[in-house]
Amino acid sequence: RPSVTLGEDKKIYIDMTNGNHTEEENPYFEDMYLDYAISGDRVLELDKDELEEALREDKITKEQYERTVAGGEKLYTYLKNNKDEFREFIQRKFEELRNEI
Repeated sequence: RPSVTLGEDKKIYIDMTNGNHTEEENPYFEDMYLDYAISGDRVLELDKDELEEALREDKITKEQYERTVAGGEKLYTYLKNNKDEFREFIQRKFEELRNEI
């Protein structure tokens, strides 16, 4: 599952995660190592080597690896085809959150 961050330089950074959780009212997510970024006109896949290393070192299961890769491929394709619309959506949501704080 993706977790999205909007950087000050308008770069969008997306963590692939194994879900979002709450422990004693503290939210957290399980990072699955694979990340994506939208920077300018480019969509970047980041840290796939870290995902593969985590599998080799038994930090994640084969099922988690396969689910992360499959989800990442879908996300990458979506972002490549819809990066401007996605960027506009994230900017709108960011502004809504900023106005609530």
